Amino acid sequence: MVIGAGFPGLLTLLAPAKASDYLFNETVSVGPWLQILGSLWVAVAIAAVPGLHSPLRWLPVLLIQLLYKSIWVILIGLPEIFAGTEQPAIFFFTSLFSVWSVMLAASIPFDVLLKP
Repeated sequence: MVIGAGFPGLLTLLAPAKASDYLFNETVSVGPWLQILGSLWVAVAIAAVPGLHSPLRWLPVLLIQLLYKSIWVILIGLPEIFAGTEQPAIFFFTSLFSVWSVMLAASIPFDVLLKP
């Protein structure tokens, strides 16, 4: 998570035009929304660092990742694919987020997280 979120986040914040080219195949316009996404990715990367040392204390970071990726796949990625999109970024992120969401769901100890 540290590298997976950190590199794209920093690229999006510091060089948004390159991020649009490299990460989104020029399908995303450069603007504040792209940089808000970059800020989220950097925040997740920073929060993941202490999670490497004490994973149970940092479960909310994993939960946020699971939720936002799953929501994006369900509300954006899959409908775009079913509508016949030809944007490579949609296929890439839908695949990546789907696999990552399954891995997160399998690794989060929900019994500990939801314990009263």
